[in-house]
Amino acid sequence: IRNSNSFKRFDRNIKNGAINHAYLLISPDKECRDMFFELACMSILCPNKGCGVCSTCQKIKDDCHTEIIKADGDGIKIDEIEHLLNMIDIKPVDSAKKIVYLDNGERIPQRLQNKLLKVYEEPPSYIVFFIGSSKEQGIIQTIKSRAQKVYIDLLSSDQIINELVSEGVDRQDAISAAAASVGSLEKARKLCTDERYKGLFNDTFDMFINLKKSFEVPDYVFLDLFNKDNILITLDFMEIILGDVLKIINNLNVGLSIVGRDFDLRELASTFSNASLSYTIELIEKGRQDLLVNVKSSSVAEMILLGMLEAKYIWKLK
Repeated sequence: IRNSNSFKRFDRNIKNGAINHAYLLISPDKECRDMFFELACMSILCPNKGCGVCSTCQKIKDDCHTEIIKADGDGIKIDEIEHLLNMIDIKPVDSAKKIVYLDNGERIPQRLQNKLLKVYEEPPSYIVFFIGSSKEQGIIQTIKSRAQKVYIDLLSSDQIINELVSEGVDRQDAISAAAASVGSLEKARKLCTDERYKGLFNDTFDMFINLKKSFEVPDYVFLDLFNKDNILITLDFMEIILGDVLKIINNLNVGLSIVGRDFDLRELASTFSNASLSYTIELIEKGRQDLLVNVKSSSVAEMILLGMLEAKYIWKLK
């Protein structure tokens, strides 16, 4: 991340004294967002502008710097927002700036995003806001318009492979995981090390292969795939799989993300048209938005799966 164009631009602006009051860090990879934020804190708070070795930088690495406030937007409650706002009112002691980081900003309910606006729009001069998000959708326009957007560069497959191998992962496993992760170190690591995560991926693929009739949908809706703890992961996997289907349907001369299941992918591609595939991908995004407003995960799953089957049937007739 330190050598990425996105961080070099950010770091150059900080060293030139151009610190914005709010930044929106956009990347589907949480680990990349976290790494970028850590480096950004060093650039802003370190007396040597991000040396990486001083006591300030070490506190940032150890996640114990007193002037950094973090919260996770996923499942955040109103009392946590109020506590955050109270902490913002306390002036920094150990540095000239106090940094606030809200990750998974797209998962913060809109009513709580609106509550943040009181200080977000006109924060104290010592506050720097960072909001991390996998995408812009889900962040209210008022927050987006007042933040400097930073689109964090995805890691290359080689970078992900080398990182995983350095952690002791078998090289062939690292290659497969890097391909299926679509540039996400977070997903790649989980595919190598988390049996539950790998199981969800395989179950998602098998669902696509085996689900053929609408009366079968209830058999899948209440599986672990779509419970409230797993559904967002499953929707990510669905998009990765459908991305490969798109490549096959359109004969794109690029490598498939999923290694070792070419036959299954081509079989799956034979059931989609471009129209039904595009519609299914739209349903997945709608499902994500519905989850933000507390629609039940089972209802979201049913909407996507029934809609996918209907789209396949309608466009098959045309």
